[in-house]
Amino acid sequence: MYSSCAKVFFGFGDKKFEEKKMEDVKREDLLKKIDSLFKLTNIASLRAKELNTGVKKLVDVSPFEKVTTTAVREILAGKVKMKISKKSNE
Repeated sequence: MYSSCAKVFFGFGDKKFEEKKMEDVKREDLLKKIDSLFKLTNIASLRAKELNTGVKKLVDVSPFEKVTTTAVREILAGKVKMKISKKSNE
């Protein structure tokens, strides 16, 4: 386990990834992007499922990062948004 102030870098080719944890993401910052914790949870869950199927990641992350953390980082970066579609009652 690393201390909270330690920085660990993983090198893969010409990219270096700093180890980040989910604790680095603040809920307040996420709620500025998505106005409801319920919506945020659903969007992150759906995006994590997509990432788990092999869809391309929209942000640079460590290959060791979990898909749930990647989904949250994509939302925070503004790469994933919610689209509401209206269904007709026909």
